[in-house]
Order: sequence, then structure tokens, then C-alpha cells
Amino acid sequence: MTLFLAHVGLLLWASHLPARKVWRAETQRWIATLLLAWGNLVITSLLLAALRHLGDPGWFFRLSLILALVTWFALRRVAPEPPTATETGTDQLSPRLLLLFCASLLPLVYMGIRIAATYEPNNYDSLTYHLPRAMYYLGQDNLAHFDTGNPRQTFFPFNYNLLQLFGLIYSPPLQVVNFINLVAWAVGGTAIYRLCRLAAASSAAALGATWLALTATQVLAQATATTNDLPTGVALLGALVFVIRWIKTQRTRDALGAGWPWDWPSVRSSR
Repeated sequence: MTLFLAHVGLLLWASHLPARKVWRAETQRWIATLLLAWGNLVITSLLLAALRHLGDPGWFFRLSLILALVTWFALRRVAPEPPTATETGTDQLSPRLLLLFCASLLPLVYMGIRIAATYEPNNYDSLTYHLPRAMYYLGQDNLAHFDTGNPRQTFFPFNYNLLQLFGLIYSPPLQVVNFINLVAWAVGGTAIYRLCRLAAASSAAALGATWLALTATQVLAQATATTNDLPTGVALLGALVFVIRWIKTQRTRDALGAGWPWDWPSVRSSR
């Protein structure tokens, strides 16, 4: 458990350093941090699967941090975002409204943490398709397909299963994998707020839309489950934030945030 927590802390720190340098908006920085960390875990798993060391915690720890440092050095070449970057929705957020927002969500956060920390994964869909897939990858040390009567076990994109694999590789309590969706729930709210602001909505309207999304029954139900729907939707929302930013600014940093390794040739001069 100690090595797992150390890996999480170091990976988030190493992912936040380049995000902090490249983007100015705090919400955008944290979205970028989580996307960089997720991408790091996926690439680490792919490389270790090719080397047949996917189930080795020592290899996973070292290679992941090396990739995080390489990413940091690579993004140092991207110029910091200028103060005059195109933005919309510049009105100030009311402190009272923000306090009400946080106070209303605090009980949900507390209950989510208690549920995630108490119960082992028990969602029937995840126990059938997702967690067995992650454990099989760990057992065979690669990401090759395996014999199954249900193709959904092998042909779904495995990025989410690699997050679960990361939670299991250090043999911590099984409840650890419950926190993946809880983090996705929080990041999803951040992305929705940012999207509303980029769409020129007022801060009050953006906060209201975020509250409605985070308290929706289906979203809350999956915030402490081990299903893949919520993390998949949050990843798309996070990418959409940078797509909209790229449409407005046509800068390389936003193309990188959206998962596109370079901007379109016609606008490379606008970086």
C-alpha cells in the first residue's frame, strides 16, 4: 500500500508540473494533470506488456516515473500560455455561491469516500467483464486476448482496465479500485464547469450546471462503482475542453491536451 500511495503522489506531482507551466486556468491544469497521469499509466502498461513485465510492481513504478519525467522535459519546450489567451466568461464567482455549492456537495463527498473505502467491488457487470480482465492481464504479464465466450471481455478498449490494473498491481486493499470512479466524478464536475465558462456562461450558471450534473442519480450511483461509463465520459469531457480551447486559440498546447500530438499544419504558425 505504501508503494502504491507513493506512486500515486509522485505521478500526480510529476504530471502537474508541466500542466502548471503550460496552462494558466487552474481548472484546466487539473484536468490536464489527470489526463497526463492516465496516459502515463496506459503507455507504461503497453511497454511492460511488450517486455513481459506487466505484473512486476518494481518495473511498473520505475518506468512510469521515468515516462513522467520524459513528458515533463518534452513539455518544457511548449511556451507558457500568454496572459492575453482567448477566454470567455470573465465575471467573478460569488464567494457565497461557492460556499453553498461546496456545503451541499460535502455530504455526498463524505458518503462517497465512506462507501468506496468500506465495500469491496461488487458491481455484477464489473465483476463479469472488467476486474477479471485486469487480473488476467496481471497474471499473464501482457495485454494479449484470452479465450472467452463473450467478446466484450476482450474487445472493449482496455484503458479503464489499465487503471484498475494499476490499483491491483501493488496488492493494496481491493477497495482501492472504487476510488477511480470517485476521482472521475470530481474531475467530471471540473470539466463541466470549464466547458460552461468556455461557452461564455456566467460563473453562477456554470456552477449550477456542475451541481446538477454531479448530483444526478445515475452519476452518483457510478461514482463509487467500478463500471467504465463514468471514467469514459469524463475523459471525453476533458478532451472536449481542450478541443474548444484549440478552436479558440489554435495553439499547440491545446492540441496536446486534446490528445492530438501536433496542431494542424495550417495553424502551426499561430502557436
